[in-house]
Order: sequence, then C-alpha cells, then structure tokens
Amino acid sequence: MILNSKKAEDIHSGEAYILWAQLVAHYDTLELIEFFMSVAKDKDFKLLVKNGLSRVIKPQIDKLEATMNFYNLPLPSRPPSKVNLQNNVEAARDESMYSIISDLSQTALNLHIKAINMCVNDSIRNLFVEFLNDELKTYDNLVKYGKVKGWIRNAPSYYH
Repeated sequence: MILNSKKAEDIHSGEAYILWAQLVAHYDTLELIEFFMSVAKDKDFKLLVKNGLSRVIKPQIDKLEATMNFYNLPLPSRPPSKVNLQNNVEAARDESMYSIISDLSQTALNLHIKAINMCVNDSIRNLFVEFLNDELKTYDNLVKYGKVKGWIRNAPSYYH
C-alpha cells in the first residue's frame, strides 16, 4: 500500500474499525506466537513459526500501524515485549501449538475476507487483499508441514 501526503480517499467508520480490529488481532497473534516460539521443542516447527512471524505478522503490523497513523486513527496498546513463563511449559506440545496456529490462520483468512467486503476505500481494500494472499500462502505451508509431521487431524473416512 502506498500512502502519500495527500489523502486520495477518506475512510468510513467501518474501515476505521476494521483497521483497528485487525491490528488488535495481529498484536494478539504476535504475543501468542512469540510464546509458542519460546516453548516449542521441534526445530523445524520453530523455524516455520519464526518465518511466518518475520514474513507475515510483523510486516502486516507495520503496514496496519502506518495506515492508521496516515488516517490519524488511535492505535491499540501493543502487547508486552517479553513473554512471562511462570508456569510449567514442559507440558506444552508442539502438535497442539501447531493446531492452534492452524486455527489462527483460518480465522485470519475469514477476517481478511470480511475486511475486503467492508472496505470501499481502494488502498485499504487492496491492503487486505495483500494480507489475504499472504495468509493463503501461509496456510498452504502450514497444511503441507502438518502433513509431513502427521499433525493434520483428518475426519474419519466416509463410505456409503
């Protein structure tokens, strides 16, 4: 998304809200993913998660913050920079964390589609189209990785 000093289009209240809601969701995801990275055991899983964080989550946060600043919208509070690990994290299982991340990715896909449907401002709608494309690639990689690890939860086969 290219933001210049002259606002080509104003935004409506729904667009302002969806920008804020997406940034809150991204902050929550950032905090959870950083926690998962601190307790995950599988090195390949940690690499996959780190890649998603650096290639998708953090750049999208930067774009959302820049867009909100451009339109003079208040930013939500950022998550803490350090994750507190007071509880026993030995019980954390990589497969469970993978499942949660997969669910988060599916939710993100739905959020991006909802945002695209809501936005009439071309630059903001295009931002969410870009996010949707990023998330589709991320989800595809998650499914492929889950298949390799045997972590995909398939429903029982149906025969009639």
